[in-house]
Amino acid sequence: MCILLAHCVVFAQNQGIRVHGSNRYFLDESGEPLFLNGEGAWFLITDVTTDSVYKYLHNRKDKGINLLVIMIIAPYLAPFPQNRYGNEPFTGSVWATPNENYFLHADTVLQACKDSGMVMILSPVYLGFGGNGWATSVDTSDSTELREWGRFLGNRYKNLNRTIWMLGGDTDPTSRKAKMRAVADGI
Repeated sequence: MCILLAHCVVFAQNQGIRVHGSNRYFLDESGEPLFLNGEGAWFLITDVTTDSVYKYLHNRKDKGINLLVIMIIAPYLAPFPQNRYGNEPFTGSVWATPNENYFLHADTVLQACKDSGMVMILSPVYLGFGGNGWATSVDTSDSTELREWGRFLGNRYKNLNRTIWMLGGDTDPTSRKAKMRAVADGI
């Protein structure tokens, strides 16, 4: 199921939450309407240590937050964004060489979110604005590479229920629609 939301393509995995038949709201695991109260934790994977993630999630839950928007790979630091442990998301070619050490930390962060009951909106490819996203990398990649990137993430995070994948972000993805669809198809 796909929804066009702002300049993002959003879709929920078949596990956990889902979109109501009217396409107007989400349902929880039991089929009840799901009220979402969220915040942008865009850099949770890159900027926060494992210990701090648990404190942060406890604090958010105490404040009634049940949804977080998180970038799988943050776009702002050159040549690649590192996490707090100095691991970059790729060991070589963008999309084709995921760094296992980076993704082990991402796994821990996302599992902690799942365990705390958070709904996660995950951005696998933040296109960005003003040249600070992954738009240029998408433009220079082919659909096969992007589909494989999506497949890597989809397989790795297939057991994260309460997950919504968001493609795009802050840039009109129209000119990159086929490539964003390739990521979605991979997931």
